[in-house]
Amino acid sequence: MPLPLIRDAAMADLAALELCYPGVDHAGRIRGADGLAVRYLVIESGGEVTGFGRLFLAAPLSGGAGLPPPRVSNLNVRPDLRGRGLGSALVREMERLARAAGHGVLHIGVSRENERALALYRRLGYDPLAEQPEGTGTRVYLVKRLA
Repeated sequence: MPLPLIRDAAMADLAALELCYPGVDHAGRIRGADGLAVRYLVIESGGEVTGFGRLFLAAPLSGGAGLPPPRVSNLNVRPDLRGRGLGSALVREMERLARAAGHGVLHIGVSRENERALALYRRLGYDPLAEQPEGTGTRVYLVKRLA
């Protein structure tokens, strides 16, 4: 598999993003990403978009996911390509961007029921910070100190 390319999402990516995770307002997320405080990143492998994630480097003007910035949100890799290191590459790039913006930590929230993602974040050095009830499950918040 060729090295993945990670870049900011563009409107031209909408069809591919919908294949990764249907039913999400990807266009709204692209419009809401300013390239500075909020990044909506895609990962390409073999010339096609295979995953995405949002990186909040500053607090959004409205809403919020229960964690302060910087934080990773909505990370997803196309189901048929999971387990190939694409999610790890995307998280590592987000860590690099957070460090470059002067941050010393990065936060991630994930459903406790999403055991695969939770295991990935733990392998990448994220430590549990807190848990919070969410719907019928529990959200686990993790943090990593960036070197």
